[in-house]
Amino acid sequence: MSFRLRFLLRIIRWFFEPALDPKKEYRGEYRVWPTEAELSVVENARYGYFFVLERFRPIFSTPLWKICRKNKWTAVMGAQIYKVKRPLRRWQRFSIITQPLCWDGKWFYFEQRIESGGKLVCSGVISVIFLSKDRKIPPAEVVGFLGGEASSPPLSDAIRKFISAEQALDI
Repeated sequence: MSFRLRFLLRIIRWFFEPALDPKKEYRGEYRVWPTEAELSVVENARYGYFFVLERFRPIFSTPLWKICRKNKWTAVMGAQIYKVKRPLRRWQRFSIITQPLCWDGKWFYFEQRIESGGKLVCSGVISVIFLSKDRKIPPAEVVGFLGGEASSPPLSDAIRKFISAEQALDI
């Protein structure tokens, strides 16, 4: 199945599911389609594509999509690092688990995992920023629109290392 078709079908599905709590872990159930596997296994770049699908879920499963549309905001990934522990195969069922971790003055940070049969397949950390035409939207402002507490949970050691690695790229 093509990425665009799968993404469109997921967005439609999310509109009809109960609203998410954007601060809690959430899980999406998937299956590897034949077009998503090279030979018999999923190639490494495809895992990032799977993560993208669930990263948009809190936007479309909460009032955030209305806020983004009204204010002309868009969510953009800043950086992503992930490690594949074992391959996924054609037709294999898997879950993508997304855990919002924390935020700083600019970025939201998420942990994402792919599991299949109760075993970890892949895990990663992702940073996301909200942008408007003329500015970067501070995470506290986004959280405030959702009626949440503007203070972030503390940055973990893993997130600090992720930020350091990202800054070391000097882009």
